[in-house]
Parts: sequence; C-alpha cells; structure tokens
Amino acid sequence: MKNSLGRRWMALFLTVAMCLTLAPAVWAADSVVFELESSNVTIKVGEQQSLKLEATEADGTAITTGITWSSDNSAVATVDNNGQVTAKSAGTAKITASYTAQDTKTYTSECTVTVEAASTPDPGPAPGDTLVELTGALNKNTVEALKTGDTDTLSFTVTAKWGDGNASTVSQNAAYSWSIGNSNIATITPNLRTNSATLKGVNPGTTTVTVTATYKDKTTAAATCTVTVIQRMGSIRITPTGPLTMEENEQQELKATTDPAGEVVTWSVTDTEPEGSSTASVQATNSTGQGAIVYLSQSKNPMVDAIMTIIDIFSVFVAVVLACLILYANRFLLRRRKRELGTYLLLGLSQGQVSRLLFLETGIVGLISLAAGLGLGVLASFGMSALTLSMFEMDVSALLAIKFSPAAAGNKRQGHGQSKGHCKKLFHSRSSFLLQ
Repeated sequence: MKNSLGRRWMALFLTVAMCLTLAPAVWAADSVVFELESSNVTIKVGEQQSLKLEATEADGTAITTGITWSSDNSAVATVDNNGQVTAKSAGTAKITASYTAQDTKTYTSECTVTVEAASTPDPGPAPGDTLVELTGALNKNTVEALKTGDTDTLSFTVTAKWGDGNASTVSQNAAYSWSIGNSNIATITPNLRTNSATLKGVNPGTTTVTVTATYKDKTTAAATCTVTVIQRMGSIRITPTGPLTMEENEQQELKATTDPAGEVVTWSVTDTEPEGSSTASVQATNSTGQGAIVYLSQSKNPMVDAIMTIIDIFSVFVAVVLACLILYANRFLLRRRKRELGTYLLLGLSQGQVSRLLFLETGIVGLISLAAGLGLGVLASFGMSALTLSMFEMDVSALLAIKFSPAAAGNKRQGHGQSKGHCKKLFHSRSSFLLQ
C-alpha cells in the first residue's frame, strides 16, 4: 500500500514538471495608435473641414493606407477618403475612421460633427433703399513663414452700406475673385460657396494675394495680403529607432521616412569600434544631407546565457526521470500481464511468438509516443523561446517567419534611392554588415 501511494505521488510530481515545460508564451501587447485629434467639430452649412487623424503602427510606422471614413448621417455631413467633411444641412452627424491591422484587429475613432445653419441671406434693401457702398476686409493682411507644402485659409468679409444709413454683412451672397501675383511661390484656391480660399506654399519667396467681391452690381476695392513662403526643413527618421540587438546572421528590416515624403535616401553602414568589435551603426541620409542613425550590437546578455543553461540542465533532468518512469512502467505492465502471457503459452504459442508480440506492441507504442513527443517538443520550444524573448522585450516575430534575400549574399555596403533596407550582422573575426 505504501509503495502504491509513493508511486502515485511520483507520477503526480512528474506530471507537474512536464506541464511547467509547456508554459504558453507571453506575447507583448500592441501599441497601435489610431485616434482623431478632435472628438467634436462645429461647422456651418456649405463649409468644409479636414479631420486630423493620428495613426501609427506598433513599430512607429505611419498608417497611410487602409483607412475607411464613414458618416452615419450623409444628409447632414459627408466625408471623403481623406477625412474632409462637407456640411450639407443643419444637424448632427458622427464621422467614423476605421482601420483593420494585419492581426485582423479593427481600430476605430469617432468625431461628432455639428452643422449649423448658414447666415441668413441678406434680404436686400427695404423698399426705396439703395446700395450706397460695398466694403471688404481680409482676415489677414500678411502671412509670414508659410512653409513649402503647408496651407493657410484667407477669408474676406463684405459689408454693404444702404441709403437709410444701415449696414449689413453680405459675405454669403457676394461673388469673389481671387488672384495671386506669382503662382510659382504660392497658389490660391477658392472654397466653394464660401467667402474663403486656401493658400498653399510652393517655393520660397514673397508674393501677394488679391481679392475683390461683387454684390448687386457694386464691387469692393481690392484687398491684398502679402505672403512669405519659406523652405520646409527636411527631416528623416528610421524605424525601428533602436538601438537594436541582433544575433549572428539575423536580419532586420529598417524603414526611412522623409519629410517631405518621397526623397531619395542613401543607406550606409559604419563600424563604430575597432576591428574585432561587435558594434556598428546604420545611417540613412536624405538629399539635403540630414541623416538618422541606428546603432546595432551583438546580443551578449549574460542572463540569457544563464537561462539557456538552466533550461538545458532541466531538460536533461526531465529526460532521466522520464527514462526511469518508462522502465518502471514497462516492468509494472509485464507483472500485471503474467496471467495473460501464461494463457498464450497454454494455448500453444511459443516463447518466441510471445516475445515478438510484445516487441511489436512496444514498437507501435514507441512510434506513437515519438511522434507525439516531437510535436509537443517543437511547440514547447517555440513557447519557451517566445517567453524568454518577451521577458527581455525582444522581437519574437522572427520565430514565426523565415526570410531569404539573395542580394544579402553579396558584399554591397551601400544602397541608393531606397527608403527600406535589410541589415544582416555577421560576427566573425571582424564585425561587418550587409545592407540591401
């Protein structure tokens, strides 16, 4: 009885030990950013407004495609694929931006748009009144430091003076004429059915915007705005930002984002320490000479090595225990089957036939156990590796993907005209990098 109880406790201990080796991986939570800048917007009928959306992937890459815009009340407000809202009639509409990530998870952000009725049209002069004078004023007389590629809005307020001495605003009923002195420096685009226009910087320089308004056969004096356009200072950013820690022969994709977008990027690799070191840097440079650097180093974390050693020792221990358990189970089953084997001998089977029968049974059970053990072992290996990497906040995506790049087999150390690059670190007698 005592031996049976001890065996049960031993079996329970072995079961717990095996379960601990199959612990699931702890996956890092995503950090996708997807949020509209404003949750409430108020505009008037006939006006347009662009909604600003902050959208980045978990690795910091800007999301530019796959975004869907919708309005729950298109009779009040509509929205196009770029997030520009057009007010149709007075009321409230909810604008929704949605994005489905690669992991099929959907992110949404909403903005409530309140549309107010347009200003009441001027009924015109009372019987017997006549329009005496029409004046107008721009909301800005100067626009300074408008960067190339940026926009600004100019609006023109028109006031009518009547023969009875009264004055009223007739901005919504007037017709407007916008012009610009030099379209190579900036452009001016009238906004439909409004008293405003959109100004956009093109090239550095100074020019003048001129506007006039006409109402009831009278025209305002021309109003002007001086516009100064300056060169946008370019910028470049590499993602992931690093510093990156890589294993020998590991590959990592780097992406360069430029402002303005579409600039030519030059990639280069530099050893930052003397020969025999395990540190280097990757640099991306745009056309204006500005650059961004990511530092790379070989993974030599002593704690990782210690954990791997502990895992190896524990694996040997489990293997020894399992071997003893198999031998014990085999002897136990033979003792329990003594009567069955004796019956086979009484029925005329020879000892050789009984031995072959036992050998065949053991072989079949062994093959099934081997297949199941290999499958569970592979899954357990992935799980333990992912768990270890996530503990040190390292990328676990490499466990699930195999990449092959023929160009990485060469000795090219620079790439021109690319915004993406793969870096492969080779730690031998001297650290070197291959970039494609």
